[in-house]
Amino acid sequence: LALFNKFTAKGAEVSYYDPYIPVLPPTLDHPHLTGKKSVDLDEIHNYDVAVISTRHSNVNHEIFAENCLLVIDTRNALEKDYENVQKA
Repeated sequence: LALFNKFTAKGAEVSYYDPYIPVLPPTLDHPHLTGKKSVDLDEIHNYDVAVISTRHSNVNHEIFAENCLLVIDTRNALEKDYENVQKA
């Protein structure tokens, strides 16, 4: 959620995908994000950039590399090399 705030502060339109958290619950530090819904993976092609900040074993992270212009992989979730993926 901290990343969410940092990106929106820079003017980005931010969404998230997480199969374990379909709707953001209330939090003390980020109450303004309460109720925000996870996007469907079917919509991922609509996004320019994806940031992988959590590595879930049941998520095919390749879909992000195959559908987004840029992917920032902070968790080494992508094993193959892609030209549009930056490891961070």
